[in-house]
Amino acid sequence: MAEAGNQYARLWRWHFYAGLIIAPVLIIMSVTGGMYLLQPQIEDALYGELLYLPDPHAGPVDHDALITTATTRLEAARLHAYTPPQGPEHSAAVDLTTQTGDRLTAYLSPATGDILGTVAEDWRPMTLARKIHGGLMLGKPGDVIVELVACWTLVMVATGLFLWWPRKSRAVGTALPRAKVRGRAFWRDWHAVPGAWAGLWIAAIIVTGLPWSILWGGAYAAIGKATGEGLPAAIFTERPHSVSEAAMPDVTMNELIARITAQDVPLAYKIDYPWFANGVYAVMPLRQIGQAEDMAYLFLDRRSGAVLTDLRWDDLGALGRASTIGVQFHEGRLFGPANQIINLAAILILIALALTGPVMWWKRRPKGKLAPPVVPRDTRLSIGVLTIATALALILPLFALSVLLILAGEWVWARRTAANA
Repeated sequence: MAEAGNQYARLWRWHFYAGLIIAPVLIIMSVTGGMYLLQPQIEDALYGELLYLPDPHAGPVDHDALITTATTRLEAARLHAYTPPQGPEHSAAVDLTTQTGDRLTAYLSPATGDILGTVAEDWRPMTLARKIHGGLMLGKPGDVIVELVACWTLVMVATGLFLWWPRKSRAVGTALPRAKVRGRAFWRDWHAVPGAWAGLWIAAIIVTGLPWSILWGGAYAAIGKATGEGLPAAIFTERPHSVSEAAMPDVTMNELIARITAQDVPLAYKIDYPWFANGVYAVMPLRQIGQAEDMAYLFLDRRSGAVLTDLRWDDLGALGRASTIGVQFHEGRLFGPANQIINLAAILILIALALTGPVMWWKRRPKGKLAPPVVPRDTRLSIGVLTIATALALILPLFALSVLLILAGEWVWARRTAANA
């Protein structure tokens, strides 16, 4: 019985350290992740008058004229992408950089050719949310911090479920918070019970985001490339080259879209301009609710407009398909509005956990002391706990490195405490 209590104390200690250290960053990531999850609703609220036409337009669209208008009136130095209208009620969009270096998206009416308005991309809420969520806008160090927080969130979920797991047969306080408790017990129930209900879903959200992290995601991509089971490099990193004669003029956007239409692209898309002098136009699916099996990536010669590469679902490897489905789940797009609603609920619970955990610590700690859970020195971890910890360390190398640093710190602290005793 004492050994079981020691196991509990050990895992509680790790849960305590993880929560206290990562709580601030976890809240930031949860808020920005929630914003990105609600991108369709937020964008509609902020830019509805730019995204949607006052009257539907079902007639022909002169895409080249729209691009020329945006380029001329906004004095574009470079064009990045063009998004044709997704339907009769939608505007067209031109993503460009001006002569003064401002990154703008111009929205145009396909009916009148007028510019409905522009959005400064550097200050677009979704742009800021994505940059903060992915790396705290701190470059490589931010990428490492975000991955560490993701890894330790998984540890918090695992240890939290262990701490919550009922040792007595009772529903109140385990499956449901107790109604009449006060003080620290109140905070414990409202921390543990929602966390237990949402824990596995939160873990799934974290895991499906790891393929885009700096270390774990880099290893995932390297394995996919080595085995041929990842996403084709052309999608994100290595665009093809055009093969037509360099003396030929560039294909018009009207002709390009006619060719794309003939390829039966089921989902709405944007067209990236060539990345380099002899590059290609790239058709990229827009972020929206839709079946992963309908995705299409097309790469077209910049002069002839010929389709050089046509990538569909069947062209992705197993790891590429897994990450594609994973990111749809992560962003709340896999199974319609229900996915978005459940993910949002999980994010709100995660924010609540990051707030109630420190409150519980504050209420139980002696004044002026850190007071982590005390673990007897002779405590040995069970085989089950060691197995899970080892598996996490192998799967999450950044987590393993941080554990070694923490253990080294605890050892140094124990030596200093013993020396001063």
